[in-house]
Amino acid sequence: MAGATYKLTPNLALYDYESRAHIAGACLFDANGHIFVVPGDHLAGIPDYRFKAGAEYQITDPWKFGADLNAVGSQYLIGDEPNQSPKVPAYWVVNVHSSYEVSDHLELFELVKNLFDRHHYVYGSLFDVTSFPYLNLTDPRTFVPRMPIAAYAGLRATL
Repeated sequence: MAGATYKLTPNLALYDYESRAHIAGACLFDANGHIFVVPGDHLAGIPDYRFKAGAEYQITDPWKFGADLNAVGSQYLIGDEPNQSPKVPAYWVVNVHSSYEVSDHLELFELVKNLFDRHHYVYGSLFDVTSFPYLNLTDPRTFVPRMPIAAYAGLRATL
């Protein structure tokens, strides 16, 4: 029977951190190899916020359909503790899933990740371009792209 069985699971995390520390040995440093972090600087690699929400609907007794949204705020690149380089931009992604219970011990399922095939970076860092002199690199930034759309389907069996 189609049901009004909903499962909504929102989750929001906001990050705030202040540090008066100095960090040695990273990419943005002074003549002595120190990075000076001042109050109000943000931790590198930690997004400004994360928001997750999901919902699931039971279409019939054996058939369920659900979706989730993940939104992630912008973040400074790892190695940019003084917050001087541009941030990795904020992004959002939608995933959907469905399952059909064939019997008490057998279930068909599917999952689609990044439903709208959004292209964005999920992480970034700085590195020393002189580490690989033979490549003649000039940009110390590296970025990790998000996985493109992906679909999975399968059969789950229990004893």
